[in-house]
Amino acid sequence: MEGFSKQEPELDNYRQLRPANYSQGDIVSGLTVKDVPLPNELTENGKQKLPVAFKDDFVVILLEYPKDIQIGDTLDVVLTKVTRSHSKKIMGFGAVR
Repeated sequence: MEGFSKQEPELDNYRQLRPANYSQGDIVSGLTVKDVPLPNELTENGKQKLPVAFKDDFVVILLEYPKDIQIGDTLDVVLTKVTRSHSKKIMGFGAVR
């Protein structure tokens, strides 16, 4: 294929997910909504499930969001808390800006 060199990185190596480097108060642009639970869906401890959005390997649980949010929406989110998940990955909680 003309114009491509064998020295260019493979797609898998090029798109390796980097650990998130975010802090409370940061604005994260371009998060994609991946899950919007029904209003009556509850967690194991009886709390309402919340929408989840991702950017690369960074997961954000949305504490404040528009009522008409849909899977696939792209959002800008202000992080209210940054923590580690059960699998020890950095994740956040945030509000749609």
